[in-house]
Amino acid sequence: MNATELLAECRRRRVVVTAAADRLRVRGPAGEVDDALRSVLIAHKAELITTLAAECPTCHRPTDDKRRCWHCHDRACEGCGRQTGSAFIANCWPCQHAMEQAGTN
Repeated sequence: MNATELLAECRRRRVVVTAAADRLRVRGPAGEVDDALRSVLIAHKAELITTLAAECPTCHRPTDDKRRCWHCHDRACEGCGRQTGSAFIANCWPCQHAMEQAGTN
């Protein structure tokens, strides 16, 4: 099972997997995150982090190199991983992480 298939299985189970820096966060309904799923997530951790960094957590479409989703017009914070609410935002309000401006390279 690759990371994309594993994330699809998690979504089917209503389990949310997010990545911030080098950590995975997993939450879902009671009983859905069993020992078998947990061990598979741990075994594929690096691949999952790479895959999650390249997709929008809201619509699961690919993001650009600055983790902006132009479909949702959203952007993940580079510091805490939360969605900021705007692809154009320069600072993450919850963690105060300063990000590159949307129009700059």
